Formats: sequence, C-alpha cells, structure tokens
Amino acid sequence: MLVIVLVVGHTVVAIFGGSEKRDERDKLIEWRAEGHSSWILAAGVFIAVTGLVLSFENVWIANLLIFSLLLSEVAKLVLQIVYYRRGF
Repeated sequence: MLVIVLVVGHTVVAIFGGSEKRDERDKLIEWRAEGHSSWILAAGVFIAVTGLVLSFENVWIANLLIFSLLLSEVAKLVLQIVYYRRGF
C-alpha cells in the first residue's frame, strides 16, 4: 500500500509541480556544504585503512565506512540548511 501511495504521489508532483531552476546560489551552497562535510568521510576512510593495517575484523571496517558515509551525507544536508538560513 505504501508503494502505491508513493508512486501516485510522485506522479502527481511530477505532473503538476513546476520545475525550479537552480541558480548560482544553490550551486554554491551545495558545493560549500559538500566540501565541509567531506572531511568526515575522509576521516572515516583513514580510520578504516588504519584498522585494516591493525588487523581489525572486516565487518567493523565495513560498518565504519558505511557509518562515515552516512554521517557525511547528514552533515552535508544540515550544512545546506544552515547556509540557506544564513543567506550564503
């Protein structure tokens, strides 16, 4: 039932929703947010490689990589909201 509701909802929005063009401000905010949040992913990868060198179990390394990717994406979205609110 949920899938049907989502498909119908997306279809209605696609048909009746207007297309919004992204301007330079949107691109700049996305670029800054991604640039600032990528450090979380880089730190997670560095820690994972260090864990591989220290012979940690592979499941912990995989979970760490997925968790750092999740944190990086959440931080990117939060930073985008903050930057829109500040008026960058």
